[in-house]
Amino acid sequence: MNAEQQTLIQRLQEAGFDTRRFLKLNDEKAAFESEWQNRLYTPQEMKGWPCWGICGRDGLVLVDADKVSMDTILRQILPPHV
Repeated sequence: MNAEQQTLIQRLQEAGFDTRRFLKLNDEKAAFESEWQNRLYTPQEMKGWPCWGICGRDGLVLVDADKVSMDTILRQILPPHV
């Protein structure tokens, strides 16, 4: 598990979110299991899997900011994590 994954898991736990929300991705970073929404994993179950995805639900909204400029804007307008 890399540092970013560890931080994400810690923040989910701090906010009281269920951590059974990860999915397995293939080399193209796409979900490949049928009905993946019903096959979510905990971080412990994902150990050794090279590429993870995360499912937003239960009030969690995910934003993927691939560009530094978008990250900067989001940090200015969104509140800090809880």
